[in-house]
Amino acid sequence: MSTIDLLRVALRWVHLTAAVVWIGGTLFYVLAIQPSLDTEEKAAGWRTIRQGVERQFHEIVQVCIWTFFISGAILTYDRLTSVNPGLDYIAALVVKVLLVLWMVYISGGLRRSGARKPIGSAKKKPSSAGSVFQRLRSPVLQIAIIGVIVLLLADLLKVLAENALGPL
Repeated sequence: MSTIDLLRVALRWVHLTAAVVWIGGTLFYVLAIQPSLDTEEKAAGWRTIRQGVERQFHEIVQVCIWTFFISGAILTYDRLTSVNPGLDYIAALVVKVLLVLWMVYISGGLRRSGARKPIGSAKKKPSSAGSVFQRLRSPVLQIAIIGVIVLLLADLLKVLAENALGPL
């Protein structure tokens, strides 16, 4: 294995780690923290630590975003110059980049708004399709869903690039 191959592996690891920390942290928030705050009393306890947690996570996300963009740009350049990936690869890559940009936009909007509703305050169980759509309006849930799709697209891109190389 050459030095350039080791650098590619390290860069892919950094890229993946940044994505997993950002998306994984968001999924933890959506799947573990939000459901655990199902009463007004629990939500009130969360309010006391919420600001610090959100500030710290935002700083982590900012590092992940910059790491994700820098490593992604280098990896994309490397992939596009070393393989003739085809239109399906380019299309999937464009969709992935647009989704990541949308995640960054949503994340920035969360930070700028500063006035998020406390989570868990007397939540009701969904009883209709309207409540499902209401939940999907949550920016944090949107980031989580888009993030999972971005991870899927990353795997698709890897397979498309391997197929472009042809049989070994």
